[in-house]
Amino acid sequence: MKIKTATITKKADGYYVSFSLEDKSVPNLIPTNNIKTAVGIYVGLK
Repeated sequence: MKIKTATITKKADGYYVSFSLEDKSVPNLIPTNNIKTAVGIYVGLK
């Protein structure tokens, strides 16, 4: 596993760190050109 980026954010209650990682053991996603149908759900959030 390899760290790609790290972001440090300061908020009123403290500091936070978020990491973006590269993990070669995670399988690749299904290419979207192979998907024949899709379903969407609209919940009306604002």
